[in-house]
Amino acid sequence: MYFSKLLGLACLTGILVETVASNDIFPATTEIIRKRFKLRNTSWSSCGSDSDAIQIDSLDIEPGFIHLPGDITVNAQVTVHANITSPIKVTVVAKKKTFLGWITLPCWQQTFGSCTYEDVCSLTPYPDDCPEYFVDNNIPCHCPLTEGVVNVDNLTTTLYMSVPEWLEKGNYMAHVQFSQHDTKLACYEFRFQLA
Repeated sequence: MYFSKLLGLACLTGILVETVASNDIFPATTEIIRKRFKLRNTSWSSCGSDSDAIQIDSLDIEPGFIHLPGDITVNAQVTVHANITSPIKVTVVAKKKTFLGWITLPCWQQTFGSCTYEDVCSLTPYPDDCPEYFVDNNIPCHCPLTEGVVNVDNLTTTLYMSVPEWLEKGNYMAHVQFSQHDTKLACYEFRFQLA
């Protein structure tokens, strides 16, 4: 589950950091705490360089105001500039805006907050076959990632939130860095509001 979430974050949507688990494409294997949130004001930007191995060329998420749980449609283009094998380390620093400024959130059950994953390749829920949508559209769902352009066209899925009970409404940001043997592969910053 975690690999597909993180790969989806870097290569497909890049939103909600590791809080996304959806039905048939990203099966949920942990208990989901249901809270009613509206996701809005989502944005992303690169914190890396043009020489990074993974580049999000375009990303469009519809609708702009999402009820959680709820459906989203993703269109994206991602360029992978090199073949990338295991291990792929992912470091997430998640923050919430408070009256004191931005505070760093702790790692909660390795699914939400500021967590480090030493090798997301080892976390894939699909050891053999990828889901049909991935196969039909040549989207990788496990390592290695091969050099080339990945296009995601009108991928509609349901977002569920797997979050700690103490999670509050507010503004959030996440700094997500992918690396391999101390070489940065990609870096993106994501911002969103839970209302």
